[in-house]
Amino acid sequence: MSGYPETIGGPELRRAFEASIRCFERYRDDMNALNVFPVPDGDTGTNMLLTMRQAAEEGDRQSDATAGNVLGNIARGAFLGARGNSGVILSQFLKGLADGSRAKDRLTASDVVDSLQEASVAAYASMSKPVEGTMLTVARELAQAGRQALNHDGPGPTTVMQAASAGARISLANTPALLPVLREAGVVDAGGQGIVLLMEAMTASLAGEDVDSMEFEICRPADGTLDGAITVHADYLDAAEQEEYGYCIQFMLEGESLPLQELREWCADIGNSVGVIGDESLARVHLHAPDPEVVLAHAGAIGTVSGVRVDDMDLQREGFVAHHRGELEASEPAIVVVAQGEGFANLFRELGCRAVVPGGQSMNPSTQQLLNAVQWLGDNVVLLPNNGNVVATANQAAQARGTGLHVVPSETMVQGIAALLAFNEGALLESNLEAMSEALASVITVEVTQAVRSTTVSGMPVQAGQYIALRDDELVAVGDAPNAVLLEALQKGDDISGCHVTLYWGADLRETDAMEAASLLTADREDVEVEVHHGGQPFYQYVASLE
Repeated sequence: MSGYPETIGGPELRRAFEASIRCFERYRDDMNALNVFPVPDGDTGTNMLLTMRQAAEEGDRQSDATAGNVLGNIARGAFLGARGNSGVILSQFLKGLADGSRAKDRLTASDVVDSLQEASVAAYASMSKPVEGTMLTVARELAQAGRQALNHDGPGPTTVMQAASAGARISLANTPALLPVLREAGVVDAGGQGIVLLMEAMTASLAGEDVDSMEFEICRPADGTLDGAITVHADYLDAAEQEEYGYCIQFMLEGESLPLQELREWCADIGNSVGVIGDESLARVHLHAPDPEVVLAHAGAIGTVSGVRVDDMDLQREGFVAHHRGELEASEPAIVVVAQGEGFANLFRELGCRAVVPGGQSMNPSTQQLLNAVQWLGDNVVLLPNNGNVVATANQAAQARGTGLHVVPSETMVQGIAALLAFNEGALLESNLEAMSEALASVITVEVTQAVRSTTVSGMPVQAGQYIALRDDELVAVGDAPNAVLLEALQKGDDISGCHVTLYWGADLRETDAMEAASLLTADREDVEVEVHHGGQPFYQYVASLE
């Protein structure tokens, strides 16, 4: 243990976690290619990466750099941003690390071992029916390896992490012996591979190594069947094509005295891969089931449902099988967006975008800027221009590139968000392009800005400095207060009963202004749902979507 620190503090842990995210970005596609359990949908690497990105953003918000606080904030971010079955388990693994480190300024070797043990317990507790041969097994056996090293040698924390990482890799190689579906497919568990990468990258960072220049091995089954590129046995692919998997359903549930155990049991009766985590006031729910509407209606009777995500796993399976048979043009498309505002940029990244090009109103990117943004992203790129003035430029970029750049002509940022929510990881490219394009018409965009000069538009007089509201680019309201014209524009035309409104407040407003607007909109309207987010966009006090 010579040269390694005797304790580990918050700054070192944060750097190590950030290094593991960069490692995941390099190996995400490999993990996706291994993903056959619980469903061959090819999204484990993506889900774990997006969960970790959200965890890192929450960790960056804390000011007290103690080990316990850094891990606590990382765990909270992972809970809020957990994606998919693997993301839920990972969030609870990180929660266990935080629980074992609570109130610790710096971690000793013993603290690390206790935290790894807590992480294993929390990971198992996240699933209603834990399955061996998965990332759960890897989490448990890496904790055991760390404790054995501590008991045998009494080493420092970094050496304990190294022993735990070695134990994780051994455990991962043995997952096909424990889980028949892995053995049939000829791969190791994808989530377990993610845990191994997380441990190895963090350990390397804590040991002072340059993680970004290191190569990490994608594990082979203990019988050595994985040779060269990741492949899945043809017999398994044939069998998978005959299965129906239904939908992956994820959402947040908020309320008072939420009956979490009853909800777990109900979900387990109608579906599988059930994960219900959180507490009696805020919970995250994940399950696979045949009918999303039944699940969401049941949850809505218990509390307030938000952050709903529903993925068609049969479409994902289709793309996964096609990829392994060489029938896809490339692996998962890289999505690039044009956006203005820190809040919008962060949201697009959370939704899986590989690159965000700054631009929009009064700052349109050039064709070359768009080409520069996509040049290293392979031959399967989807571009969302998110502004009517940028659509033509995006099409020019696609023409200049020749092949591999596909434009979905979103004219506003909320259209871009709708298109991203329609994207189905693992589905065929053409299916995704069609679904994303259709989603553009599913939202009405309302934008509030200030007039820079006096004029008359469509018979409506406007004075310089007044606030104006555009509804799908048509001027519909003028006034002296942004909230007033926002509400008038949202209520213009059709009855908004039963609609969902999302407000993004801009750089010139405060959150309290947006919350006041939301309160005014829902006054005497119990059937209108309103979400409020920081968009940070310049020039526009509000950008809103009406669905």
